[in-house]
Amino acid sequence: MAVAAAATAREVLSGTGSAGFVTGYAEVFRRHPEITSIVHVHTPWLGGWAQTHRTLRIKYAASQRLTLSRDIPPHIDRSQSPGNFILDRLVDDPDLVATFEANGGVNVIGRDGLLELAKFVVLLEEGAQYQALGELVGGTVDFDKTNLVAQWGRSGLLDEARRRGLV
Repeated sequence: MAVAAAATAREVLSGTGSAGFVTGYAEVFRRHPEITSIVHVHTPWLGGWAQTHRTLRIKYAASQRLTLSRDIPPHIDRSQSPGNFILDRLVDDPDLVATFEANGGVNVIGRDGLLELAKFVVLLEEGAQYQALGELVGGTVDFDKTNLVAQWGRSGLLDEARRRGLV
């Protein structure tokens, strides 16, 4: 797994490369102070989904219980910067957890620091694997509302989900 991490608009915490990685997300950090970190990762299963140019619906309970976001959208038009794509997606999905870079990796967005973000990346990777395998044996099925209630109830997100009309 290749990882580079930016935890603020000014500081590279891990990885090498140009400062463009950090400045590319600077506006995201400025406009959304609740976002503490963004990592770009290349993992086998998330990378596989990035190859499809398809939105990945979050259907894995372990990752869904931690967010009200339901989808990981693909960033296909690369004339738009990844940071601006994230900003556009945040308008419609304020809880956005990740975006795919078409034919590349995935940008995962954290709101609780790098350690929690790293744990979440593992859950997203597991979910991408399970969903890819599920596609092979007949397709995956979205959550029943009662399952979302159960998942969000475990993480403390249920009241907010109800307030937004998600369940």
